[in-house]
Amino acid sequence: MSDGFLDLFASDFFGSLIQRKSNQSDASFRSVIQANLFAEKATRKGVVNVLTTITGRAPVVFEPNRVGDVAIMGVPTAGGQNYMGIQTSMYVGPARMASTATPYQAFVIAYRPQATGGSAGGAFTDAPTQAALNTPLAKSYTNSLSLLTSSATDADIYAAVDAARPVGTILWVALSN
Repeated sequence: MSDGFLDLFASDFFGSLIQRKSNQSDASFRSVIQANLFAEKATRKGVVNVLTTITGRAPVVFEPNRVGDVAIMGVPTAGGQNYMGIQTSMYVGPARMASTATPYQAFVIAYRPQATGGSAGGAFTDAPTQAALNTPLAKSYTNSLSLLTSSATDADIYAAVDAARPVGTILWVALSN
């Protein structure tokens, strides 16, 4: 199946949720369709898997009502967490307090994909790439930020979380570089 038939197939199964991006190859679009057709959904693992797939980076998921995600007072091996941000030899990592006041909610830190591309810049000119004392110059000096591309936009990330989350839950999403 190729060309317009892939677009028709995607439209039949997913409506307007999945559309071919400009200049996207058949192989790339086919893999997007397959990933969405067989993706695990409505679970924490499903949200982690879909974000890892589209961004290439695993997100951080915190559920205040889940014992494995929170600190426990007086227990030094509470999943590597600490209590109230106090750093001692017994506790490591950030404190996250439990709360039964937030049922069916989770906080997700999704990481944007690494940007790729850029112009030839200093590679094909006489522009220096090192400053005095062997300090590298800023990337903006030799490359244009307007030429950098990313495989998933912020809207793609939000749409993926919304498609993979369980019905009746609230996922608070923060995007980070």
